[in-house]
Amino acid sequence: MTMLCCEPESEQAASSALLAAAFDAFPDKDYCLLTLPPDSPEVALLGTFTRLLPPPGSALLHVLYLCHRFALLDQLQVQPGDRTQLEGVQALLMDTVDMAASMAAFTAGIAANSAFVVSCEGQVVGMAAIQPITDLSHLQRNFHTIQVAGLTEDDAADHRSVQLTAICLNPIFVHRARQVLLDVLKRCKARMMLFHLQPDRPAPEALKVFRQVSPRHTVTHTADSTEAGFALFVFYPELPGKITVNSHVVIVGASDCGLSVIETLVLHERLQFSALTLLAPRGLHTGASNAHYTAELLQQLGLHATVNILSVELVDINSEEQCVILADKRKVQYGLLLLAVGLDTNDTLLQQQLKGHNFISSRDLLGSIAKDVANMDSIVVYGPAFEALTAMGQLEAAGVDMLRVQHWELVEQGSSLSTLLRGAAPLAGVTLPETIQVTAIACGAAEDGCKTELTAALTTGSTYSQAADLVVVAGGQDRGMVPKCIQDAGEVGGLVCDGRLVVDAAFRTKDPKIFAAGTVATFSRRYGSGLSHSLYNSREVGQRAADSIAASFSSPFLGDSALPKLTCGRVATTALPSGGSFMCASAAGTRPPGSLDSQGGRALVSSTQGGYFHITLDSNNCMQSLIFCTSGPQPNLTPTMLLPLAGLPITYLNDLLHAHDTGRVADLPEYLKQPWAGLLYHDLFPQLRASLIEEVLDRGQPVQELDSNRVAVNSECAIADVQSEVIDFMKQQGPADFPQYDVSVFVS
Repeated sequence: MTMLCCEPESEQAASSALLAAAFDAFPDKDYCLLTLPPDSPEVALLGTFTRLLPPPGSALLHVLYLCHRFALLDQLQVQPGDRTQLEGVQALLMDTVDMAASMAAFTAGIAANSAFVVSCEGQVVGMAAIQPITDLSHLQRNFHTIQVAGLTEDDAADHRSVQLTAICLNPIFVHRARQVLLDVLKRCKARMMLFHLQPDRPAPEALKVFRQVSPRHTVTHTADSTEAGFALFVFYPELPGKITVNSHVVIVGASDCGLSVIETLVLHERLQFSALTLLAPRGLHTGASNAHYTAELLQQLGLHATVNILSVELVDINSEEQCVILADKRKVQYGLLLLAVGLDTNDTLLQQQLKGHNFISSRDLLGSIAKDVANMDSIVVYGPAFEALTAMGQLEAAGVDMLRVQHWELVEQGSSLSTLLRGAAPLAGVTLPETIQVTAIACGAAEDGCKTELTAALTTGSTYSQAADLVVVAGGQDRGMVPKCIQDAGEVGGLVCDGRLVVDAAFRTKDPKIFAAGTVATFSRRYGSGLSHSLYNSREVGQRAADSIAASFSSPFLGDSALPKLTCGRVATTALPSGGSFMCASAAGTRPPGSLDSQGGRALVSSTQGGYFHITLDSNNCMQSLIFCTSGPQPNLTPTMLLPLAGLPITYLNDLLHAHDTGRVADLPEYLKQPWAGLLYHDLFPQLRASLIEEVLDRGQPVQELDSNRVAVNSECAIADVQSEVIDFMKQQGPADFPQYDVSVFVS
C-alpha cells in the first residue's frame, strides 16, 4: 500500500472497505504491507494490521505493518472449550514457546468450565483459560491496585475479577484481541481480567490491549507476606486506549536512573512506546547494595514484555545518522537517545598502569565475577573505604575468603562517606577491615607472569609489595568522568561537557535528539552552580527525564523551562563485617556531611546496642542527613525507611526535638519504628505531602510559604483540612498498608 486518503469522520469504515477492495484487486496475494514514518500517527486502518518488530541493527527507519486477507473476516466466535477441541488447540499452540504451559492451563480450564476457544469458519484460531480470584491482598501489597477502579476485595469475593492463565491467538487475528477478551468476560460474567506475566514466560501478543499496573516501591513485607515475582496487567471494558509512539527511543545504561526512565515510559498514562531499547552491557544489576531496582522489583516490571534489552557495550554515537554503534559492530537507530550511564574512574592507576593486567572496576564486579574467583589466593581492593567495603561485600557473597582480600586506599582519595563510616563504625562497635594507606602506587607483571605485582609507597615512608590475582578498583557513585566514547562523540556532535554532560531543564543536550540524566549529567550553569544530577535521587531524576521525553512527542518544542522540582533525598548503604550495615541518607541537592560534627545546625545522636544513629539538622531544622551504623542485622529499619525522612522538617518526627532534649528518647532507631511513623514510610507519602502543600496554597487559606518544599499552616481550618485529607488517604490505602491503625473507624 503506497497511499491512503480518507475523510476523518468516515476513516474507519472507508479504510476497511478500501482494504477489502485492494485484496479483491489482487486475488493471488494474501498479505498487504504498509510502512509508516516513526513520527507519524497511526491511522484507523492499522487496527487491522500487525506491527512487525525489526531485528536489532536493522537499517529500516520506518515502521512495518502486515495484514493477511483473512484478517478482514468477521465471523469470530468465542465459546466454552471442551475435549473435542483439544486437537485444534494443540495445533494452534504447535511450536509456540509456551506450548506446554498453555496446554496445561487449557486442560485444567476444561475441568473447571473456565476454558474458551476462538473459532473462525470452523477452525480454531484462538484459546484462553481463566481462573477466579478470591484474594487480592497479595496483589495490593505489591502493586498499586488502588489506581485501578473497581479492583477491590468485594470484586474478588463476587468473582467479578478473574485471572487469565493462558491466551493464544493466530497472528492473523491478534488485532481482534480486545473483542475476544470482552466476549470471555461476558461469558464468565466478570468485569475485570488480570494477567500475571512470569519472568520466565514470553509475553502474549494479546497483552497489548492490557494496562500494566505499576509495582509498589519500598514495601515492607510482614512475616506472612511475600513479594510478587511477576508483572501485573489488567483489562476491563472501560479501559482507555493509549496513543502509540513508534519513534525508537534508546536508553543507554541500566543504572537506577536509566531503569527509572524505562519504568516511567512503560507505565505512561497516555502514551504507548512501542520501540524502547535499553543498552545494559552488564545486565540488569540485581544485587548491588545501593541499587533501588532489586531483582523482585525488576520482575514486577516485566521489562521483557515491553523493552528490547541488549547486553552490549556502547562504543560510539553517530548523531548525523541518528544511530549508536555497539561493541559487536551493530548499529541501532534512534529517534531519541537518552544517556544514563555511570562514570568511568578517573584514577591514573586504572587508566595507565593496570591496562593489560587482571583488574576490574567495582561497577563491573557484580555482573562479571568469574566462577573461580573464590579460589584466588590474593585480591586487592583499591579505593575509598565506603566504596571498597561495598566491593568486598560482593566478593564475600561470591564465596571469597576475606582473609585473602586486602584494602588499599590512596591518602587523598578518601570520600565523605568513607569519613563518616570511619567515624560511626567504632561508635557502633564495628571493627572495619584493616586498610593499607598509600601515597603512591605502581604495578607490573609478577614473576610468575600470571599475577599483578603492586608496589605502594606507605605513609610511613617505606614500600610494600603484593602479588595479586585480581585488582578491584572501587570508585564512588559521583566520582569519575564521562565515558570516553561519549566524550569523543560529543566533540563531533557538539555536546558540551563541564565535568559532566551539560543539559537544560528538559534534560536535553545541545543535540535536541540526545538527552542525558543521572550521574553522567549536570544542569547548565545558567540555572546556578553545583547542579550535578548525582546530588539528587536517581529514581526521581529518571522520572523527570522521562516526563520530558514523553512531552517531546506531544510538543516538540519544550521551551527553556524552569528546573524540574527534585525533592526526594538519596541514600547510600554498604554491608559491614558480621552482618552489620552502614546507611547515609542525604537531602536533595546536598552532599553527605564531611564529618559527624554538625555544620550550621545541630545533631541528634543515640548510641545503643541497636547501633549508632545520627541526625544532622540544618539551620531551618530540616533533616539534612541521617546516618545509621549497626554491628548486626536490623531488618526493621531499612535504607528505604531513612530515605523519605531526608529533607523533611524535624517536626514530622512527633516532637522529637523536645523529647530528645529532655532525655525521653535514648534510642533513635527504636523511636523511628513506633506506629505513629508508619505513614512517613508509605511509598506514596511523598506524593501525598506534595499534593497537600499544593492544595493548601491553592485554597488561599492563611499559610506561610517558607520555601518551595515547606509551608507553615497556622489556621485551625487549614489544619483540619490537612488532617481530613490524611485520614482519607489512609482509608483509601486500606488496613493492609497501616496494620498499626484501625483504619476502618476513621471518620472524616
